Amino acid sequence: MSMTVRIAMQGMTDMEVLLTALREMGVAAHAAGNKEYLKSNPVLVRANIKGHRIDFTRNKNNDITMVGDSDWRIMRDERFYQKLRQQYSLETVKKKVVELRYRLASMETLEDGSIKLVARAWR
Repeated sequence: MSMTVRIAMQGMTDMEVLLTALREMGVAAHAAGNKEYLKSNPVLVRANIKGHRIDFTRNKNNDITMVGDSDWRIMRDERFYQKLRQQYSLETVKKKVVELRYRLASMETLEDGSIKLVARAWR
């Protein structure tokens, strides 16, 4: 018997950044319509990850919560969470670079999997 699992993605609060991060990871994702709900929580983003529908809502702390079936491997995949957190952080920094009127000069993935960004001021 399967059950619904909710995983709070602590520190992740911006749904637009999440949507961009998922798409950059190659995940088919879209903003959900106003009429899509899980119990009393509106579904903000709906994604298809490895053939399974995963919904993203908000919890009472305003963090993004990933909701799916406990039997789905993706719901237990710590590497996926780490990759999503890294991509979310990268998209957040890129958004901030634009807000501060800098430009992204270079982006490099290092051997250990970390990402090096260089931003330069407009001249």
